[in-house]
Amino acid sequence: MKTALRLFLLTVVLLATLATVALVGALQWWSAQDAVRLIVDGQPVHLRIGQDVGWTALTAGIALAMLLVFLIVPLVVGLALAFGAAAAVLSLAAGLSPLLLLGVVAWWIFRRSAGSTTATPVNPASPMHPATPGKE
Repeated sequence: MKTALRLFLLTVVLLATLATVALVGALQWWSAQDAVRLIVDGQPVHLRIGQDVGWTALTAGIALAMLLVFLIVPLVVGLALAFGAAAAVLSLAAGLSPLLLLGVVAWWIFRRSAGSTTATPVNPASPMHPATPGKE
């Protein structure tokens, strides 16, 4: 299990790294194009990597965003589904509890009556005091 978890985490980190490099390269290429314009509050913003934004800050921000998307979001969705399933099972058990209680009582009654039909001797002879015939 530990090996599978390590392999999964290594794959996720590798994919995040490759996607980060690809995204940084795409931003570098698109920022030089005239067709791509970033407008904030009505003012055009030209993003030149290496001039306005540092490589380290951009890469760290993109990696953090991708980590949140690739790891945290599936974890939250999985936990929500698990808690939903647990709530459904508990509510089903609570709804069926009267029937379950009647079933347990019926099982106990039938088991008890089936166990009491076997005949047991009232006063078995004890091996410590064997019964002697003719003496009372």
